[in-house]
Amino acid sequence: MIACLTLLGPAGALLAAGLLGGSSLVPPIAVRAASTSARRTAPARGQFSIVFNDILAGAADLQAFGAADLALAPPGWPVTGSRTRAADRRQPRALVLDSRA
Repeated sequence: MIACLTLLGPAGALLAAGLLGGSSLVPPIAVRAASTSARRTAPARGQFSIVFNDILAGAADLQAFGAADLALAPPGWPVTGSRTRAADRRQPRALVLDSRA
């Protein structure tokens, strides 16, 4: 019985210390990492939203005049808007910065 108490007492204290430390240290670290990542990618997400909304707003006109394929071209294909090209150039850099966070 005494042997069990000498083994289980320190193990319980160690478990309690680990749980307390994990529950009080990990959340602030995670919040800091998430906010840093969000700050780095916010401009790229904003540019994407602008381009996406422009395409959606003009989708009917693009379809009617046969320019839908050009507006929805994958990155690297010729596109018409200068904002779209600028957003495509910034996106890979933002993704690299986000992966380091």
